[in-house]
Amino acid sequence: MKAILDGASAPTTEDFRHLRPTLRALLFGAGGHAKVTLDCMIECATASPVLIVDSDPDKWGTELWGTPIIGEENLAAVVIEHSIQSFIVAVGTVGDFTNRVRLYELGLSLGLEPLTVKHPKSVVSRWAKIGLGTVIAPAAVVNADALIGVNVIVNTNAVVEHDCVVGDHSHIATAAILAGNVNVGPRVMIGAGAVIRQGLTVGAASVVGAGAVVTQHVPPGDVVIGSPARKMTPSEEQ
Repeated sequence: MKAILDGASAPTTEDFRHLRPTLRALLFGAGGHAKVTLDCMIECATASPVLIVDSDPDKWGTELWGTPIIGEENLAAVVIEHSIQSFIVAVGTVGDFTNRVRLYELGLSLGLEPLTVKHPKSVVSRWAKIGLGTVIAPAAVVNADALIGVNVIVNTNAVVEHDCVVGDHSHIATAAILAGNVNVGPRVMIGAGAVIRQGLTVGAASVVGAGAVVTQHVPPGDVVIGSPARKMTPSEEQ
């Protein structure tokens, strides 16, 4: 850190190439969550990030920590040209999972293997099951017999306790806590710092607001906020 502050250039992904295996990966997304995902990949040496795909034309032709950013055009040819074998969705969400699901399906359609990334400073029980394409961020905890679906984010300092189920494409945000035996449906957003009481179900496509304390089941599609959590009114959603 001192060297960087003294004016030396920051390290890039090239500086860590000797630590990485030969598996070559494509990242979808070049925003904030992409930085977390890329950092996890470097730290755990899961794969070599070759290219980043992003929808923002202003980012095309630039780099994120030495990894080039491109658009979605002619991706099938790009995958062959660069001998890419795997992919990971590095796009976060605040409740609309359409793009995360689309990008996951796009990666599969290109014949690529979903890459699962677990930061070395996360704690994942050997008895937990983690789905393909999932990112387990630093200081996250996934305890015994938890089942995490595909393309899930378990973000920094989040806790998924024993026997929990987290459905495909869901996002457990920073410092959220799922107590034991919580069942989270697919495409669910659990906001930062939210707490879900043990044994509850959070239905598909629902949103639990940041800091909410959930003491009752959440029906599919509902948005709940507050402590104790309650359904958001139409006026509050505007």
